[in-house]
Amino acid sequence: MIQVDNVSKIYKVKNSKNEKETIAIDNISCKFCSGEITGLLGVNGAGKSTLLKMLSGNLVPSFIENSEGKILIDSVDLYDNSLKDNTSLLKEKIGFVQELPSFYEDETVFELLNFTVNFYYEEKNQAKQILEKLILQCNLKDVLNKKIKTLSKGYKQRLSFAVALSNNPEILLLDEPISGLDPIQINEIRQLIINLKKNKTIICSAKSDKRSVAQNVGGRKFFLILPSYNHIGGVITMAKKIAGYIKLQ
Repeated sequence: MIQVDNVSKIYKVKNSKNEKETIAIDNISCKFCSGEITGLLGVNGAGKSTLLKMLSGNLVPSFIENSEGKILIDSVDLYDNSLKDNTSLLKEKIGFVQELPSFYEDETVFELLNFTVNFYYEEKNQAKQILEKLILQCNLKDVLNKKIKTLSKGYKQRLSFAVALSNNPEILLLDEPISGLDPIQINEIRQLIINLKKNKTIICSAKSDKRSVAQNVGGRKFFLILPSYNHIGGVITMAKKIAGYIKLQ
């Protein structure tokens, strides 16, 4: 389980005259459980990607005066420097699919996946089994020998899923995984997410359009209405109608 307690993120931007602070995440608290898919609903700039990056261990929260913000994974503080060995193990439990995945474009799909899987699994037979499973699971068989730079966005997104799943993470973070995909590709990604949810904690950011993957993945659905999004008319009503919601305070 992931527990977020009073977490904030403030960006400081300096120019020639002064320093400006921008609040991306303002003192939020929530939790995410195994076997659930949680949708983070909000417009661009609402803080969805910022929250996912903090949950992944790649972006340190801002520690504000009188605030003791924490991100706990299985009761261990992800950003406690005194528990460095434990936090490193925690990060190995996390897979992150970014909206704009970055790869070595001149590699083939097989080369990237083979390298990634063998990085995590030293035993060759086990690595081979995991590799075959990922290829089947993410439907990449037809493009294994193609260079990544030649792939469509849909296939690059499938490859991003395969890389994120290569160490069998317990937590899967998805940053707008269907953005820019066509309807067929959207349905394929939705089905992939549904198939993965049984033993994983899945957190998926999405905009408030009708194609939002978070609205159609089944199971328990909560919508986290981020503070900067509260003024948008109809969002809370829509979230209630779909399944219910938690409002981040």
